[in-house]
Amino acid sequence: MRVLNDLNTYITLGILIALYVYSEPSAEYEWWIKVVDAVPGGGGENDDRFKFVILAQTVLESAFWFLVINLTLFERIGWLERFRLQPVPEDAERKAKEAELTREAFVGVLVSHWIIRPAVFYFAWPYFEMRAGPLRSPIPSFRVLLPQILGCMMIDDAWFYFWHRLFHAVPFLYRTIHKQHHRFYRPNVFATEYAHPIEDLWVNSLGTILGPMVLGVHPLLLIAYPAMKLYQSMEAHSGFNIPFPFSVTSIIDSMDCAPAHDFHHSHNVGNFGGWTMVLDWVFGTDTKYENHVMVKMADKAAYETARRPYKHDRIGLVIKSSASSSTPRDKFE
Repeated sequence: MRVLNDLNTYITLGILIALYVYSEPSAEYEWWIKVVDAVPGGGGENDDRFKFVILAQTVLESAFWFLVINLTLFERIGWLERFRLQPVPEDAERKAKEAELTREAFVGVLVSHWIIRPAVFYFAWPYFEMRAGPLRSPIPSFRVLLPQILGCMMIDDAWFYFWHRLFHAVPFLYRTIHKQHHRFYRPNVFATEYAHPIEDLWVNSLGTILGPMVLGVHPLLLIAYPAMKLYQSMEAHSGFNIPFPFSVTSIIDSMDCAPAHDFHHSHNVGNFGGWTMVLDWVFGTDTKYENHVMVKMADKAAYETARRPYKHDRIGLVIKSSASSSTPRDKFE
């Protein structure tokens, strides 16, 4: 499994490099204009606004519910059980609290997705248009899109890492804002967007659109990039280390995978990255997780394809038991 995951990383990188090298730099694709024209709008000067909201809602909701439905189905039939990272609690009271928290998060998702997000898209469109250009612009070559996507990921990752780390480092910020998200000891897909409004807007939402705004990407990426980020975040919160080819986070070995983020919730320490764990590796905020993985890989199949410990992380680490990685939270908050 480990070798297969590494092989997939190299194959994926090879395909991306080949697409970049052999794509025509000046190519433009008109199919996007046909898609936009097929979407009903509001007419007049607000036509593009309504079309943008409808397209964004359609893509983001499709990404969200596709993963929710498939995870639910595969969990029900038992296919995901061997990839589960934390056992289902046997205590009835804890089960009831988890179910109640999930219902609360589900209601929050509905409000966010169908009231707040469409309003944000609608009122933000003039600013998007200034940077991205007209909604009906032809799609540029992959030679243009790939660096933009990577640039968005780097900006998003840095923004999220430092703010996320600050919210843990400052007791007041953690207690009043970030603790809401950490009420999920065992995260699931509905925990992805369960956050204090300040964190949701300033850290999650702004971090996601900051790259596209700074780089002035094509309108398609204003929609597709947030959908990519949402899907990856949902996988990281799913509670299952879903294998390739069913998992986006298995594409590149250093991406923020489900085992890494699950550890962040269960132990409440380290692993502050969003897209990747590169900054965690650079600043040494992943060492406790690496120790945890080295223990878990020996006896739990779900960790076979978890991101491997890098050399500098092994220095000074003593593996005695799973407790040596840090102590899990001992209560449901």
